[in-house]
Amino acid sequence: MTTLFATNLPPSAASRAGLVDLLSRLYAQQLEQAADPQQRRYLLDHSSNAAVIRRHVDAFVSYRPFLPATPRIRILDWGCRHAADSCLIRATLGEQISLHGCDVHPPNFAAFHDFAHLQFTQLTHRWELPFADDSFDAVIASGVLEHVPNDSESLKELHRILKNGGVLIITFLPNRTSLTEFAARLLNRSHHRRRYSMGEIKSMLLHHGFQPKFSAFHQVMPTLAGGRRGWMTRAVQAAFALNPRLV
Repeated sequence: MTTLFATNLPPSAASRAGLVDLLSRLYAQQLEQAADPQQRRYLLDHSSNAAVIRRHVDAFVSYRPFLPATPRIRILDWGCRHAADSCLIRATLGEQISLHGCDVHPPNFAAFHDFAHLQFTQLTHRWELPFADDSFDAVIASGVLEHVPNDSESLKELHRILKNGGVLIITFLPNRTSLTEFAARLLNRSHHRRRYSMGEIKSMLLHHGFQPKFSAFHQVMPTLAGGRRGWMTRAVQAAFALNPRLV
């Protein structure tokens, strides 16, 4: 998996543990409210084992120090779905920031959106965004670019709505050479439209007016267990500990 962001200065282990606990509680609350089977499956896929939540927190703490530090910044959680990143941002940066989210899916994740005080906009176009030019200081794209119908047009829009000097943070971008991605496609378990090499995404960002500042691989061993329990979940959780040694 590829992550592009501005720096890599993680907070303390205590802060990391607190963020893991926060997401765990929000997933539990949302599952209590969820009646739709598809939504429950989505939530379970992203919370069924501790490794899934830890990997999200690990990605967040890597890019967090490079979010703009000025007061009253405006951040867009693009393709936010349940907006886990927005919750982590709210928990660490407080109430002084303005958090916005957008997605083609309806906002059926009250536990997360309410905690983040998210200003949500449902999208009606495949790539056009209903925001003015130079609207945001930062855009978070967590596991989104590989799903959109047209990644080039989407990057044009993100460049348009970002202020001059704004930050685009991309996480969980599928790697073209990933064995996990290969296995997922072989088992018909991949939902990604496309994959990228590190060189491809850097060239694409440069082509659309962005200047890549930092890139890294942050995951080798798989974490999603498809909401399953038992030996598979235990194996995935144990394998997750190997990631720091392999990236």
